[in-house]
Amino acid sequence: MSDPKPLQITEQQAIAKSLLNWLNEYEFLPEQIQYQYLPKGKRGISLESTNGAIKIYEDVTGGYTGQFPFAILYKVMPDDSEDKISAESLLEDIGLWMESKNVDEYPNIGDNREITLMSRNTIPTIFQVDEDGSIIYQAIYNLEYKAK
Repeated sequence: MSDPKPLQITEQQAIAKSLLNWLNEYEFLPEQIQYQYLPKGKRGISLESTNGAIKIYEDVTGGYTGQFPFAILYKVMPDDSEDKISAESLLEDIGLWMESKNVDEYPNIGDNREITLMSRNTIPTIFQVDEDGSIIYQAIYNLEYKAK
């Protein structure tokens, strides 16, 4: 077994693009998820790459197991506690939706790569509170895959 090696940025970008398109198929999104973007002064959802995108195992034939951790951020302008609970619930529900899928329902991430697991790493929590009263909630997830 070799030491973990970072995934190439082009591989990370390809995975993020496929993941973004797939996540936007979730039918209960209040709006489309953007990649690394949250608007100012209004609600938004963002897919964010995080540290830790690595090859966790490489075999002698050149195949490997990769790990792509990511976060989903949900920015809300809450009027009350119910809005805050709803924001946390959305991130939790997205995680449950991902985990409920069969391997053949995961997105195609190309180049002889096949997702083997999608999981929640954290529960939704407050990530940031802004001066305008908006709150950004975050949950971190993990995608593992095999590459041949």
